[in-house]
Amino acid sequence: PIVHVLDIAHPTEDADVHRPYLAAWASPWTGSLAVRRVFDGETTPATTTVDRPAVIGVTTTDLAPGPVWVWDRTTRLDVRLHGGTLAAASERLVLEGANRAAIRAASGTWEIVQFAGAELVAASTWRLSDFLRRQGGSDDAGAVTIPAGAPFVLLDDRLVVLPIGRDDVGREMSFLVGPAADPWTDPSWVSVVATPGARGLIPWSPAHPAATIDPAGGDVVFSWIRRSRVAGADSWTLLEVPLGAAEERWRLAVAVDGVSVLSVETTVATWTWPRAARDAALGPDPIAVTLSVTQIDPDWGDGVTRTAVLRV
Repeated sequence: PIVHVLDIAHPTEDADVHRPYLAAWASPWTGSLAVRRVFDGETTPATTTVDRPAVIGVTTTDLAPGPVWVWDRTTRLDVRLHGGTLAAASERLVLEGANRAAIRAASGTWEIVQFAGAELVAASTWRLSDFLRRQGGSDDAGAVTIPAGAPFVLLDDRLVVLPIGRDDVGREMSFLVGPAADPWTDPSWVSVVATPGARGLIPWSPAHPAATIDPAGGDVVFSWIRRSRVAGADSWTLLEVPLGAAEERWRLAVAVDGVSVLSVETTVATWTWPRAARDAALGPDPIAVTLSVTQIDPDWGDGVTRTAVLRV
């Protein structure tokens, strides 16, 4: 079988958000696949089973970075499936959660996308279009081009959740996956190694980083807007999205040409750089800097970083 472990955010807030997904496909599909955890060459009884083959494939074209928070009308992505099919969906259904898929970047992280357009262009090959990009907090995976040949997984109910504990987060884990009817020593079983990183628990990157200059004293005021992975955070009735952590904490860094000139922490979504300190670090003239902002969860550490080039 072909097996992928996806450490990604869950589409809904539940007790399993720290647990990665497992997607598997085999041809022929002879029945359920069993998943066993391996310890020192010995296996546990089956921890879960995969009853249906996932829709898995590989990309045959590069996936360049695209816009966030709006429809990506430009990108076309060709995907060759090992099995199964894809289908177009209305934009309304996509906004309601349809056609979620994951593409693995070279870093090993997965960009979660949604697509409205799907056209069969060759045998088992689909051309996808009209995307929502970097969904589910996957901004970092979609920030660079994902080369052709990347694994593709349709995120639907064919995937199973690996039943791991929260104390397994950060630990390298080994699994064996194979036909449930065969012994785990059979050559038909494959080995999978994964290190869950609790992507379902870490904070998402903030939105709309900005820098304004105080007209009175020339201080630089950095600001951003917090996003949330907590259920209900998309509600239009909320004055502010839920924090989703025991406390609010941020790390802000400023760099020039890749060289760090500032790193501070703050407990609110803004920070003021006094004019004198700014001039001491950068000189008196306006200059382009790279701002990086990261929300820090007191339990799970750094979230996904947002970067922006700003003139201050």
